[in-house]
Formats: sequence, structure tokens, C-alpha cells
Amino acid sequence: MGKKRKFANIERVSEADAYHCPACTQKSLKWLVFSRHLQRCCPDLLSGKDVLTDEGLEGPLQLSSDVKKALQLAAKEEDALRQQLLTLTFRDKDEAGEPLRRDVAACASIMALPHARVELMLHRALRAIPLAIDHDPVVVVYEDDDLLAVSKPPFVSTAPRHRWEGGSLVNRVYGYLGKPPHPLHRLDMNTSGIVLFAKAPDVVAAMHEQFREQQVQKQYLALCLGIPAQRDFTVNAGIADHPGLKVARMVAADGLPSRTDCTVLAASKVDMFSSASASALVEDTSAYDTRSCSLLCCAPLTGRTHQIRVHVAHMGHPIASDDLYGLKFPWAARQLLHAVRMKVRHPRTGKSLELNAPLPSDFLEALSHVNMTCTIPSDLPAMPEMR
Repeated sequence: MGKKRKFANIERVSEADAYHCPACTQKSLKWLVFSRHLQRCCPDLLSGKDVLTDEGLEGPLQLSSDVKKALQLAAKEEDALRQQLLTLTFRDKDEAGEPLRRDVAACASIMALPHARVELMLHRALRAIPLAIDHDPVVVVYEDDDLLAVSKPPFVSTAPRHRWEGGSLVNRVYGYLGKPPHPLHRLDMNTSGIVLFAKAPDVVAAMHEQFREQQVQKQYLALCLGIPAQRDFTVNAGIADHPGLKVARMVAADGLPSRTDCTVLAASKVDMFSSASASALVEDTSAYDTRSCSLLCCAPLTGRTHQIRVHVAHMGHPIASDDLYGLKFPWAARQLLHAVRMKVRHPRTGKSLELNAPLPSDFLEALSHVNMTCTIPSDLPAMPEMR
């Protein structure tokens, strides 16, 4: 057997005592396990510190004052490394004042540390930053001790890009609840409607399972170009990444299986689309009917990115003012898509819970622009029973 090592000047103590890694906070009651962990996790923090000896002991250990000081110093060095990493990753700018946005590999090279060490360091540095709190009002559509459902306004992201940045729905809900929320899903920034949060940590896993197993039922309202030939139709088409635009998706035979059930709720032949302009993936505006529109209720049976937007565009009826897949109009500043209804099973009681989100003002104005109305929930198709 190889040599055992231990921290110098240590004594046996109770099982309640433990060592804590200054880099990852992992704890251990046995010095040998802890020593091996340090040499594997953060050997750079031990460099130049004479805190190990060749003599070994089994069992939990009492740290001497010298070892405590050494570990405290290592913890300070870890904090300094994390700040350096955050600066390299997010704060440094080029001569033009633009963020450099270095990746982990570049940071690891500059810091002369292993890639895996820097990757974990960045993850923990970000998690250690307090989540920003916003106090903008939220529209609550349902709340109990376990769940909170709010109606997200358009132009607000579901979650912040970084924990120190505010402006997202998560930050607003944090301000409303007074504690960090647990978002269970998300909507595109320019899509409005229901977003569900868990308030109690012990129900998160059960709710995530419902979303993962596609047990959650959703309905969206979409104001689309043209009038579909059938009142009720299903789009069953695989969705894959778009090869020419990173943020976009496309219908592809080898894409992920995707299904959306659609119902036409209203239609209008009023010609108010003559001011159409092209979007990112549409060059020929004449390819679409801009002399009529329809209000669709879309129920995605799968949860692919941009699923409804891609599917209705694939059918020749893109959502009005969709800046990726449709045509843009001056009277609608965003894609007119609203997550109007959701049905879930309550994680505590097991009862079916149906949630409805009112239409935001910009959507109502758009409907008025094309001489349409929609009353929620009476104008929506009935949702099936929860399975």
C-alpha cells in the first residue's frame, strides 16, 4: 500500500466534524478521502502550503490552527480565481468596447489550469452570485402553497442570461414571492402567456416529470396569415435545427417527432396586411396570403423549440409578425402567439388544475385591427381529461 497522508497536528473528534473543500465545498469525515479529493479537485490551491505530512490516521479529524489557516487561505485564493474567471468570461472588452466572451478553453489557458477545473469553477462562481430581484408587478392567474402561475408579458424573457442580471420573469417572481422561484418551463421572449413556477422545492421533481412525460396539456392562441382549408387539422412533422441560422428551427424528415393539433376559431378577409415586410427566413412576401387571417388555437403534443411557429409556417400560415418564420407588420411588434391555457395535475392533491391567461393589450389591439374578438375561456376548445 502507498503512503498515507494527513494534515499536520490533528486529533480525533466526533462524527460531526468534517473537512470542506475550498474549491467545491465537498465534505469528508476521513482525512485520506479528503486528501485524495483535494489533490484531484484543486491541487493548485495546495501549492506551496506545507499542510500535509507522511503520517496517517483513520477516522474523523480535528483540524489544527495551522491547517485551518491554510484552508482559509486556499478559500480566499479560490475566491480570487473565481473573480478572475468571471472577468475573463464576461467583463473583459476589446478595443471597440465589445465583450470578449472567452470560452472555458481560453480561460483555462490564460489561468494555466486544467479545463475541467475551470469549467467547474465557472459553474460554482455563477451559482454563488445572488439572483437579482425585480419588483415589477406580475399577473397572477393561480397561486397556492405549492404552485404559482403567472401570465408573462411579451418582450420579457422567462429567465435571466446571468444571475446578476434582472429584467426577466424569474426576477419579477422572486420579488413577488420574496424567495427564489423554481420555473418549470419557459416561453420565448416575445411569446406571452402562462408560465408555471413551483414554490415548494419538494414538488419540483413531480412537476418536472409531468412536463418530461408530456402529460401537461397546453393551448396557444396564434393570429396567422391566411385561412386554413380545414377547421381542425394536425401538423405531424419532425423539427430539427436550421443549418443557416443558429436560433431557428425547421421541418425535417429526420427531425425530432413533433405534433401540433390546430383549430380555427375565427377568420377575417379584411385586407390589412399590405404593409408586410420580410423576416429572417422569408424573402418573398408574395408567397403568403396577406388579404386574410385566422385565429388558431394550437395544442402542442410535444415540446420542441419554436414548435408552433415552425408548424404553422410549414402549413403556409405563419404567425403574424413572426420575425423568423413569417412576415412582419407595423401594427404588431412581436409574433402574435399567446400561451392561453394549461392543464396539469396538482403535485400534492393529484387533482386536475386548469389555468387560463388573459390576452395582453397588444394582442387584443391586433385582434381589433382585423375585426376579431376572443373570449377566454368560452371560445376555446375543451381540453381532454388528464390521463
